[in-house]
Amino acid sequence: VLELSPTNVSALINEIWNQLIEANPESGQIRFEMNVDGEVPDKIRVDRLRLGQVVWNLLENARAASDMEKGQISVSISMVPCESHPDSEPEPKICIQVADNGPGVSPEAADKIFEPFFTTKTKGTGLGLAICQRIINAHGGEIRVGRAEDGGACFQVLIKA
Repeated sequence: VLELSPTNVSALINEIWNQLIEANPESGQIRFEMNVDGEVPDKIRVDRLRLGQVVWNLLENARAASDMEKGQISVSISMVPCESHPDSEPEPKICIQVADNGPGVSPEAADKIFEPFFTTKTKGTGLGLAICQRIINAHGGEIRVGRAEDGGACFQVLIKA
């Protein structure tokens, strides 16, 4: 059950990144940047705790994949065009994109990455991204994986604005 409340997504992401640095001080060496499109509303109605879980997982995965000396994580938040059905009002969506410059996700892994218990890590349960997908689906959104411009992993979360 989701507990929706007005949430500033960029503030939430910054808060989570700062918590990750506190938990892993060496992460402070990774270059972190966030870009927010001017069209993104200040607040959207989401379950802050659950969306925080998704952000934590995506940032932690990006942090773990990044080289501590040359690592870079970029987050962008933007509005995306709406797909509308003839019988309904279009619902604007926000895209939260988390990209890193790590090794990326192989096409074989990308096909299974949201399946429970699938992992490419030596330590891990393989539940993190499966849980993320369930949380985003509960919000009426979707999560995708692809390649970042520099070859690392790129995750996109699309949720209602």
